[in-house]
Amino acid sequence: TQAATRLLIARATQNVDLILSEWRIDEPSILLAASLLDATERGVKVRLMIDDHALHVSDKTLFALARHPLISIRVFHPQHRVSNYAGIRLWDFFSGLTSQQQSLHEQSIVVDDLLAIQGGAYGDGHALGRDFLLAGVALHGMRKHVDQLWQHALSKDIAEVFPEHPSIL
Repeated sequence: TQAATRLLIARATQNVDLILSEWRIDEPSILLAASLLDATERGVKVRLMIDDHALHVSDKTLFALARHPLISIRVFHPQHRVSNYAGIRLWDFFSGLTSQQQSLHEQSIVVDDLLAIQGGAYGDGHALGRDFLLAGVALHGMRKHVDQLWQHALSKDIAEVFPEHPSIL
C-alpha cells in the first residue's frame, strides 16, 4: 500500500487527499513526506489527515510539512493532546472503554478526483490486508467520505491542536 500510495502521489497533478491512521517516526513516513513535498513542487495541493491515536508528535517532519503553503494537515479526534494524554490512555486501559471507537481505522488516498485507494487498519495501525482501488462512481462516494471527515467536528487543524509547537507558526 505504501508503494502504491507514493506512486499515486507521484502522478498527481492537482490535489491529494490522504487519510492516515498513524504517523510514525520511521522510514515509510519520511518517504511519504518526501513524496508529498515533491507533489507540491508540481503545484499539487495536499490535504493530510492523521488520527491522533497514533500520532508521534516528536516527529519534526510532520510539523515542517504543516508550514508548507500547499499542505493542510488536520488531526482527527485530538482529545488525547488537548486533555490529559496519559490519563486518557490509562482510563482506556483500565476501563475497557477505548477512545479508539472514535478513531480513524482507515488509510485512504484520493488523487486528482480520478483514483483512490481505500484501506483499513486496526487500532494499532496494522493493515487489515485488503486495499481497494476506486474509480468512477465509487470514487464519488469516497470523495464525499473524505470531505465529510475533513469537515467533521472531531477534525482539527494541526496548529489548533499544537499551538505551542514553533515549527507550525
